[in-house]
Amino acid sequence: MPKPTLIFAALACCALLLAGVASQPNSAVAQPEAPEGVDWIIPQVERYDAEMLAQRQNITPMEAATMLARQPAIGELRAKLVARDDDNFAGLWVTGTSPETQRVMVAFKDNLDAELALLRADFPYPELLQGVAAARSYSELRALYQQTIDQRNSLAAADARRIDIMIDEPANEIKIYAPADLLATLEAMVADASAIKVIEAQHESADD
Repeated sequence: MPKPTLIFAALACCALLLAGVASQPNSAVAQPEAPEGVDWIIPQVERYDAEMLAQRQNITPMEAATMLARQPAIGELRAKLVARDDDNFAGLWVTGTSPETQRVMVAFKDNLDAELALLRADFPYPELLQGVAAARSYSELRALYQQTIDQRNSLAAADARRIDIMIDEPANEIKIYAPADLLATLEAMVADASAIKVIEAQHESADD
């Protein structure tokens, strides 16, 4: 069963091959193809990763490398917003399957235009940023998530192991996945049905 510390690796829902840890200059991805005799021209991106993403997204390796090269800055932006720990930031996720369609969606409860203007002034790819209005802040989602984890853990261990819980930032809600025989129990435990959705799992979690 996924552990809480792994929830955001999954969201991230998406973020396979799209996570970074250090910012790199945007100029490194400006050339469309490597010059003759040069094998690879984007040192901050592994060629293997670019080729795997290219196959998955049906784009060229250079397009995939462009997307991957943006991810350190996106990761830093997310870390910066999460660290604010305020009641306005509501989530960040990446959409799109090519450099042209890739967007960084950032959700806020209030002052959406002002928040976006501040982010664009300091983000190396301001054209990627798009704002989304949200009902609940990231801090509120985290609190609901922890409350739901505690409720799950109050059940018998054999049942708790069959329940998965995640934060769905694009939907601005908590999702609980459980087998059919536990749905009624969980629905009765949910305090806020508008923020916490109970969904029948298609496949049960494996025991630890």
